Amino acid sequence: MWHVSHTPAKAVAPVMNAFAPPDGNRVGLLAVGDRLAVVDPSPHQLLMAEGIALVIGLGFVLTIYPDVSGKLSRAIDTAELHSAELENLVRWQRSTTAMVSHELRTPITAIRGFAEILVSADFEVSDDERLEYLKTIHAQAIDLGRIIDDILTAMRLDERGIAVENEPLLVAEVVRSVLEGTASRPGHMVSVEVDPGLTVHADPHRTRQIVRNLLVNAYKYGGPSIVVRGRDGRPVRIEVEDDGIGISPEAADRVFEQYARESGGHEGYGLGLPISRRLAHMMAGDLVYEPIEGGARFVLTLPPG
Repeated sequence: MWHVSHTPAKAVAPVMNAFAPPDGNRVGLLAVGDRLAVVDPSPHQLLMAEGIALVIGLGFVLTIYPDVSGKLSRAIDTAELHSAELENLVRWQRSTTAMVSHELRTPITAIRGFAEILVSADFEVSDDERLEYLKTIHAQAIDLGRIIDDILTAMRLDERGIAVENEPLLVAEVVRSVLEGTASRPGHMVSVEVDPGLTVHADPHRTRQIVRNLLVNAYKYGGPSIVVRGRDGRPVRIEVEDDGIGISPEAADRVFEQYARESGGHEGYGLGLPISRRLAHMMAGDLVYEPIEGGARFVLTLPPG
């Protein structure tokens, strides 16, 4: 064995400098060996001595200076948190890519299929059939525009690139505008129960976007009867209710998550509901799901106008 002080410049100094307290005083001196005989250590022995000194010195410093231990622990926690965030981002990216592909495929396929029939010389269609095909193309084009609007909104929300401009807004006008601009679905009947004078303080474009998403969800997943209802109060409630099968209690907690899927017959809720809730929060409101007997109800709450 040897005395470490034999090579202070190579073995002791780096350790002492690394763990010196802020006032510049040395923590201590580590000696390895049981004899005072001075020998020339081999490179391997010197490396072992430095390693032992570093480990013991680190333990000594963490004991004497607990704040260092706390900082080290927090640094490790931060690194683990960033790693978890990166994994979540990768999963979100994959699910979003799958969602976008799925959402866009349906309207694009329909538009392409009916357009090919109309321009093809191999098919003879009557005037009534031609009109129905054109109506379908128009409806799918509207859906395609809605999906693209939601995708762009999601991107801007993630980049904090959206600002709302709230103003007094007639709820009845919002509902009328949404119904006129949203393709209806065969077999569905929509009734409106909104007082003509009911107002909210909200952004017109974003409020229409939320109500449109709720109406489209009712078309896709609800029953044949849909009610859009406005209730005065603080806050004002805008309800979209249908008489479908509703949403299971398990899925009800997840429908506002990015691309949540129902385990039953539903294909997926897409970006519409998560985006709508975030937009509602930006307007000092909220969007919630209320289970009802024999159906489902989504409620948008906004400040009164």
